[in-house]
Amino acid sequence: LEGLASSLEPPSIRDNAIGVVDLGPDPRAFIERFEGAKRALLLEKFELGITSLTQLEDDGYAPAADLLANMAERGEGMIADAEQALIWRQRAASLGSSEAQYALAEMYMYGRIVQQDEAMAITLYREAARLGHESAKEKLRLIYAAVGLPLPDFLARDGRTILNF
Repeated sequence: LEGLASSLEPPSIRDNAIGVVDLGPDPRAFIERFEGAKRALLLEKFELGITSLTQLEDDGYAPAADLLANMAERGEGMIADAEQALIWRQRAASLGSSEAQYALAEMYMYGRIVQQDEAMAITLYREAARLGHESAKEKLRLIYAAVGLPLPDFLARDGRTILNF
């Protein structure tokens, strides 16, 4: 359960602010429900925690889908299931989770669980980078450098280009 405890940092309202789902007038209610689900999991009340997370995921809360994906990948609180993890990861990415977008990009880049597709990986790295994901930005900088392309504005550091970063 060590991985479960550290699977996600406490979510912020920003985590879903850029997603496709409106969290309604009180987004803090989602955070409170999410924290309650995590407490249940830490107390090994897996059925309650997973049910709560699934309801949150159904309601469009990306951190819940992300945590469910992490749990399914590792077999924490449930039987390990790579295909279900992929479904939850895709859901989290579609809801605006930069962590999920980055994780999916890595899967596509290296052909883990999915068919290798570098174009899809780069698209997902871009989505995550545009949301501020630093590892995705760094990965894209390396890719752009490898092919000799100038950096797009959202990747440039202090106005630097690929030639002098």
